[in-house]
Order: sequence, then structure tokens, then C-alpha cells
Amino acid sequence: MELNNVNLGNIDSGGGGVHLGNSITNVFEGLSFLLTEYKQQLEEINNLILSFKPKTALHLLNGLEDRIKNGQAEIDNKIKSKLLYLKALCKSDLAEYSKEDSGKDFIQAYLLNNQDETLKERACVEYLNLKDNVKAIKLSDEIIQIDEYNISAWFVKVLTSDDIKNYLKSVPEIVFDNYGFQQSVIYQIVRIENSDFFENLKEYGFELNIDFERYKEVTFDNKTSWLIVIDLALTKIFNKYPTKYIAGERFLLEEIPELVLTISLAEIFVNTLDKTEISNTISHQKFYYYYLSYVQTYNDNDFENINKAFQELQKNFWFYTYFMCQILNHRKEYEKTLALLDDYESLNGELNSEYFLFKSVVFHLLGKDDEVEKLFDQYLQSIDVLNERHILNIDNAFFSVQTKNYDKELYNRELEKVLKKDFSFDELKVFFEILIKVIYIKEYDSEEIYERIIQIKDCNLFDANCKNVIANNLDLIGKVKEAINYMETYIDKSKISVSLRLYIILLHKQLHDKNDEERGRYKELLELLKFWRENNSYIDELLLGFEHNFYFEIDDVNNLEEIDKLLCKEFPNNEQYLFFYLATLERKKSFDKINEICTDIKTVFDDEAIGLNISHIMIRNNIKISKGFEILYNLAFDINNTNARKNYFTASLLLKDFFEQYEEVALGYWVAYSVNGKIEKKKITSAGGLNKKFIGKKKGESFSTKSPMSNNLNTIVIIEIYNDAMKLFRDISEEANNPINELGFESLQIPQDAEEMKKFLIEQFGISGTQEKERVDNFLNEYYDYKVGFTEIVRGVFRENHINAYSHLTSIRGCKYTTIPIAFSQKITSSHELEFILDFSTLLLLFSLERDMDFKFKHKFKISYLIKKEIEDELLELKNSPESSMSIEITTEGITRYDIPENYKEKRAEFINSILVWIDKNCEIDFVEEKLDLVPKLRQNEIGFDSNFMKILVDYLHLSMRENHKLISSDSTLFLFKRNANLRGNIVNPEKYLITFYPEKCNTEFYRFLLKSNYLGIDINLETLKNEFFDFITGRENYYLLVLENLQYSVNRNPNIIIVCINFLKYLYLSNTITVKDKNRYSSELFRNTFYGMPIDLINQYENILKKEFKLLGDYYEEVLSEFYAVKNLYFK
Repeated sequence: MELNNVNLGNIDSGGGGVHLGNSITNVFEGLSFLLTEYKQQLEEINNLILSFKPKTALHLLNGLEDRIKNGQAEIDNKIKSKLLYLKALCKSDLAEYSKEDSGKDFIQAYLLNNQDETLKERACVEYLNLKDNVKAIKLSDEIIQIDEYNISAWFVKVLTSDDIKNYLKSVPEIVFDNYGFQQSVIYQIVRIENSDFFENLKEYGFELNIDFERYKEVTFDNKTSWLIVIDLALTKIFNKYPTKYIAGERFLLEEIPELVLTISLAEIFVNTLDKTEISNTISHQKFYYYYLSYVQTYNDNDFENINKAFQELQKNFWFYTYFMCQILNHRKEYEKTLALLDDYESLNGELNSEYFLFKSVVFHLLGKDDEVEKLFDQYLQSIDVLNERHILNIDNAFFSVQTKNYDKELYNRELEKVLKKDFSFDELKVFFEILIKVIYIKEYDSEEIYERIIQIKDCNLFDANCKNVIANNLDLIGKVKEAINYMETYIDKSKISVSLRLYIILLHKQLHDKNDEERGRYKELLELLKFWRENNSYIDELLLGFEHNFYFEIDDVNNLEEIDKLLCKEFPNNEQYLFFYLATLERKKSFDKINEICTDIKTVFDDEAIGLNISHIMIRNNIKISKGFEILYNLAFDINNTNARKNYFTASLLLKDFFEQYEEVALGYWVAYSVNGKIEKKKITSAGGLNKKFIGKKKGESFSTKSPMSNNLNTIVIIEIYNDAMKLFRDISEEANNPINELGFESLQIPQDAEEMKKFLIEQFGISGTQEKERVDNFLNEYYDYKVGFTEIVRGVFRENHINAYSHLTSIRGCKYTTIPIAFSQKITSSHELEFILDFSTLLLLFSLERDMDFKFKHKFKISYLIKKEIEDELLELKNSPESSMSIEITTEGITRYDIPENYKEKRAEFINSILVWIDKNCEIDFVEEKLDLVPKLRQNEIGFDSNFMKILVDYLHLSMRENHKLISSDSTLFLFKRNANLRGNIVNPEKYLITFYPEKCNTEFYRFLLKSNYLGIDINLETLKNEFFDFITGRENYYLLVLENLQYSVNRNPNIIIVCINFLKYLYLSNTITVKDKNRYSSELFRNTFYGMPIDLINQYENILKKEFKLLGDYYEEVLSEFYAVKNLYFK
């Protein structure tokens, strides 16, 4: 069980007042000069003090003082002052003297010798201890007049100032930057201002960085600095997380990196002083040393030691009792915890909310739930008027504990008891009733509760904690937006607080609410998450998880690296965080960092998927491949890890060096051998017994051995010798022989004869191959008919590979690449503010135009990060794929072989790299942050949202809706979706963009290039039509048939083609080299294509213009109209 936000304060040893250290050398040197006859005794006293024997030293000092008095008429004030100073030093280390006792002696020593700078400096600090600030300030001013950068004087001036935060700005930089000064000031202010100081530390100009390397040896002079650093380190650990341990298997502190360093620090301190005369003054440090040691090890010896240390402490201090109860609860000694709590109460310890909570939990763990209600009654009876703190204590200490055994009658009974009490203000009573009904009783009318919250929420008597509860209740009744709006009336977003954390969580929840339509909140959420990460004193795993997810969604690898590094550092045993960090470093190509991490990476992972991914990162980037393979091997060794075994099986193609076979048997090798016709396997683990006969034998060799029982002679033949890796491969191969295995593939016995093999393959895969071919053909036909778009065809046919899809559709004869006709494209204004965005296919087109047509682009285009990521991933996959010489298509009709060109991988990699170079030169990567308003909601509703298809479609949608942006796209998927959803879109097709900004380049060669690339939906002008027709009739390379298809009205929706076609017909009929019969045939083909999809009124216009243009062409008038009417009658009978 855990408790949030327990107010334990800070760890304070209570070991006296303010001081910066002890100065003894100057004092002894001065005394030795004044009292030369007592030099030997003084040296002994000096050594005793330095050896932490103040009691003995004080006794000798008193004796020395008596002897001096007896030997002299009157003791010199200088001698008196120095002896008094030394006695004060001894007293300050002895438990029987208070800080006031030693403080007065230090001041008296100074008054006897006010010219001594050492005495003056100490007196300055001791006046502060005795709360005589006026004299402390006076002395500090005098010291600074002589010693401008005196640490002690500035320390006093800071602590006596009315506004420490602002006064620190006036401290000289050389003083402020002093490590000891900073640690001492932080320590004192933490004691003054309690835990909140840690949250606001940066406002003071400080950052608590403990230099553990500085602390090697405890000496008399530096003992105070050790006391300070141990308390600060403890406080930092206990403030690391807002969740505090009460009971359970883990303490929650185990993974804090500072834990081991703090234990080491405390160990040196305790071991140094434990056997000295001041050992009774370090009980505080011993207690926490053994506490932290137990937290780390759960060791019985540490438990015994902490128990002993606890007996030496004051039992009425809650924080000692609290931590001791934690240990007892961890050991499930709940009765002892209860006894300890009773002792604490009997000693008049403060009965705070944590006390009641702890006792309530222990009663519950002991099964004494009736006692919880009695404790509740006790607490309630102890209060006359309930205020906010009481109400929240009741909630935390009783109602929350009783949730384990839900008892509505109990809740109602306890609620009734509370409501009978007097409240500090009326709204608080309503507040408490709402709290219990919503969270515990859970029987309420949401609208009624909402109305009651509205009535009380603006009451200015509620503190921040109560307001947070109101916001939480609004959230619980489904009013998350109202909760956020309410919190904005009181939270300070510039300060770390519980309220701000709740606000962040509510923003996150709103962003995931599928019914919420507010936009732009993601910006505030990202800013607050970053602010929290950079300014909070502890690592908040939940909020870091939020941040990771958001930045992962937009591939912001710089922020991801920072967050994942932090998660990995703070939670070193979390396998998922390790994978996150490595994956991010891989995206950033930070291979040196990956190499550094993988040097010490473990090779056995609990989570199969995570281990598999980490192994892949190492292997594919050639980083510690042996260790990466070992991770894969260890995962695949577990027969339950199906995915690992599949990956291991295929790894044999890429990592052949790890799968070793040998000619001769040696220690550590596996041997497959036959004995009496039966094949067995054996690992040679030793050189004795039967193994001895195997060692040194080669493949094919045999030897005989007698059976120990029957004494029969057996012949053993060595068949194969291999290593562990190959043995596992053989095991998985055998598993694949089982037709009902879970590997997802099956080992088949393929005939050796070519014809038999062909027949076997068709029988096995022909039907499924035919079905797949039909599915692909149907899908492509739907694409050619504009029923689906490019993004859909990429997903449905090309396995989400845009490059393969575009290359196939634009290079394979008979395929087509459809583009949005220019008639549907928006106008482009010549605005300097206009920015252009490329989708995947447009990027590939522009890349090709620059490469093949010498286009030079004037704009810096924006692209979604997903485009570049897919290209980089393809390059990585290509690098780690095995060489292949061919692929085959198997259908019921037969087997079609497709040969893969020589050096395909090398040429493909070169091609993909050239695309990336073009992107770096011509494009800016856009994270498309605004999609964070939508993506979390989609994840709540959509299945398969993680597919690249969905992700890139969402990016295109958001990019196409930006102000002053135009998305250049040929993809009808997006166009149709936006038109059907009635969304505003700024989409232009590539042709529109190119003829607007590069008209000089958009000539017949440009259109020949598009036609050669199988483009369907482009604008066909007269010159292109004439050129392609002429090449067609003369038998040269041409794309005339695709031109005709582009002229179909169903494709282009452009009435202007009528004029182009009529002008072409005039050119055709006036040509002297073509017969009238052929002219009529070509005109008929042209009419059949252009009429396709054209409405009758437009065809009638076509007819009128045709008559007008051919009116003066004699017989051709009748010829062309005859063909026109014949085709018209086909379409409109």
C-alpha cells in the first residue's frame, strides 16, 4: 500500500545550531606560544580533540586551567579566551551540553579577546544561534570590512536578512559559488522553509548537486560538512518521489541512483565515529544508514542494527517512528508496528494525519477493520471544529483505507458522524459530503452533484488542497473540461505544486477524450510537461511517460533523447526504458552512445519483444554484434518465445559466422551421431568417460563401444559437429517439421525433380497465390478508376512501401499512376508567405524531375517526418536483408519467375540515399505537432491506428489545413476524404504547382516525361497530343494511348479538352499523309475517349463547336460529323 504526499518534512539531525566548521589550529598555536611550559599537555589535548575525544580533552582542559590559575596570580585574557574556545569546541560535541552552553562560551571567549579574528568569526555565528541577530549582523559587517569575501560573515548576513531570496543576489559571486557556502545555506533554509524549498530551489539561484567524490575522510575540521551533506542527501532521497511507502514488498526507493552513494557516505561517517567519545551523538546518522541499507538489501543484520539505533533515539519524534514502522511493516510484523505507534502516542508525540493513516492501515492489515472505525471515532472526537486539514486527514487516514472492504453502510454511518460536527465554514460541509458520495459511496446524480459543486467552488476559504479535490470531483463526474477551467482560476503555472501536477494530468485526459473538441491544448501540455521535468526535484515517471508518448508521436528525437535518457538513468532495471533510449539514439544515429550503453548491457531479458528489439538494434547497426546475438540466442532458447525463435531461424541467413560447424570434435562442441541406425545428439562437456572417445574424431569417422549393461558392441558414426548456436537452429528446424507448430512457418519436403517441384509448389501455394493476384488486380483497377487513392494502394498492395508503389506504378508498362486532375486543384496566389508541403509521391516526382529533367526548385518544401523516417527505415532494412537473385509468383496457372538484377542491393541503396540527399537539400522536416489534438482521441477509437497508412494520412490532413500552406499532392485518397468530410483543404496537384512556378520547363518534354511515367489525370495540350500521335502513326516510342486515356472526361473533368481535340482533328484531317479512312478511325477513337463520362449538354457544345470549326473544310465536315454522331449514338441511344 502507498500513500501520496505524506508531509514528512526534511531530514534534520537536530545536532545543534548554525555553524560552518571548526577552527582549532590557530587557537592551539596561540596557546603554545603563550603557555610554552604546557606545550606537551596542549599537544595531547589537540590530538584528543582531533581524535573525537572531546570528553577526555575537556577534562584535561579543566585540569590545565586549574594548574594555570594556581601557578599565576592572574590569567591573561588571551589565555582565558583560547582555553574557553577550546572548552566550547569540546562541549559542542558532547550530548550533555546544549548548543546554548557552547554558544555562550564561544561568545565569552571572543569578548575576552575581541581582536582575534578566529574568535570573532565564531562569535558572529554563535550570536545567530542564540537569536541575537543585531550583534550577529554587527560582527559580520566588521568582518567583511577587513575580509571582504569571508564565508562565515556572508552566511550570517544571508540568514539574518528579511528576504533571503533577494539578498542572495547581493552576495559576491566568489562567495556565492563556494561549494561549502551553498551547501550550508541550502541546509539552513531547508530547515527553515521545510520541503517546499526543494521545489523552489532554482528561485534562490541554487541547485542541489552533491559532490560525493569530495567526501573521503571524516575529520574534526570537516565533521560539520559531513553532517550537512548526509542530511541533505537523505532529504533529497525522501523527497525524490511524492509516493511514500507504508506497506508492501518494495520500498519505492531502491532504484534511486543516489541511494548507493548516500549509503556509502553514511557508512564512512558512522564507521569513523561509532567507537569514539561522540558515538552517542550520531544516533540519527546510524539510524538512517541502517534504514537505507535495509531498503537496499532487506538484510536481517541491517534490521537488527536499525532496531538498536532506534532505541537510542527520542521516540516522540514522528519521523523516526514512521521509518521504523516502515521496516516492521515490510517484515510483516504488524503487531510490533501497532505497539510502536501506541508507545509514540503515550510519549505525547504529535498525532498527525500520517499517524492515524499508519495505524489505520496496520489495523486493516491485521484484519481488525472494526478498530479502524474506533480510531476514526477517536480522531473525530478529538476535534471540536473541522477545518480543511481535518477533512482531508479523515479522507486519507480512514475512508481511503476502508476502500479495500467496500461497505456502503459504513461509509454512510461515518459520513453522518462527520456531518454532525461543526465546520469552520458552511461550504466545507457540502464539500465533504460531495467528496464521500462521489469517491466512496458512488451513488449520486451527476448533474445534481455538478450543481452543488457550482454553488461552492468559488468560495475563497478553500485552500489549494480542497480546490484540487473539487477539480478531481468534477473530473470524476465527467466534467474534465470544467475541472480544467476551474483550476485555471487558482493555480500558479510557474511553480511546481501538487495542483499543477493534477492540472497536467487533467489536460492529458482531456486530450484523450474522444468527445472533446477543444483544439490547441497540446501546446500548453507540452510546455508544462517540460517545465515540470526541468524544475521538479524528483523524477515523475507518469509525467515523463506522457512526454515520451507525445514526442514519440511526432518523432521529436531531440526531446525524446533527453526524456528517455532520464527514464533509463532513474529506472535502470526497466527494460522498456532501455529500449526506448536505444531506439531514440538509433534514430539520431548516435552510434557511439549506443556502443557505450551496450558495453554493459545484460544479455538475458524478461520481456521477449523488448529483448528482441534491442538485439535487432545492436545487430543491424553492427554494434557489439556478439552480445546482440547472445541476447537473441537466450530469448530463442526459451521454447515459449515464438517470435524470438522465428527471428533466430532467419538470422542464420545474415549471421552465418555464428552458426559454426566443425570437422573435429572438441570440448564444448555438439555432436550428432548415429548408433545402431538411430541419430542422437550430445554436447561434449568434459574429457572423461564416453566423451573421451568422441574428442578428436572427425566427421564420418566411427568408433565402437560396449553397452555398460548388455555388454553389446555398438558402432558410433560421427555425422555432424557444431556449436550451441547451430544446435538451437537445428532444434527450431525440428520444431518447424511439426505441421501444427506455432512458429508461423512449416518445413516442407520439396521434391528434387524440377517438374515435380513445380507441381508441388502449385499444389501447395497456387490457390492462395491466385487469390492474392486477383485481390491485387482488383485493387489496382479500383485505383485506376479513382475509387481508391495512392495512400490506400500503398497499404493494400505494396505493404506500406511508398517508394516501391511509386516506382512500380510509374515504371511498369501497363500500370498507371493517377493524379488529381488540374480542374480540381486550387488556385495558387503568388504570396511570399505561402509555404508548400510535399506528400510522398510528389516528393518522388520532384526528385525525378530534378534528376532527369534538370528542374531547380525555388522553394524549401516541408515534409512530414514520417516520409523521411520511412525512407531511412527502408535503407536500414535493405542493409540487413540477405541477397536474393529472384522472386517467384505462384498461381494455379503456373510459376512466374522474376530475376533480380545483379548488384540490386547496392544500386537500390544508392538510389534511396540519393532521395535522402535531395530531401536534405530541398526540404524541412515537420513534426506536425498539431495532430496531437487528434491522435490521442483516434487511439481511443481506431483499430490499427499504429499503421503507417493511418499516421501519414493524419499528417497530410493536418498539413493541408494550415493557413498560408499548400499541400502538393496527387493522392485522391486525401482529396476524396476531405471533400466527403467537408473539411477545408489547401491541396494543389503537382502539375498546377509546376506550371505556375516553372512554366518554361513545363513543355512537351515535361509532359512526355509524365506520360512515360504512366501519369493519368494530367492536362493534355495540343502540342503533346500532336507529338504523341505523330510518333504513334510512325511507329516510334510514344504514349498516345495513355494520352487518349488522359483525354477521357471521366478522368480530367476539363471542358477545355473540347477545343484541344477539335484543333487536333483539324490538324488530322488537313494532313496529306493520312488516308480519309484512317482519319475517320483516329477521330472515332478520339471521340470515344473524350466522350467517356461527359454529360450530354457538354457533348452538344462539343458538336456545335465542331460544326463551326469544320464548316469551311468541305467534305471533311461530313466525315468528322459522321464519326461524331456514330460515337454519340453509342453513348446516348
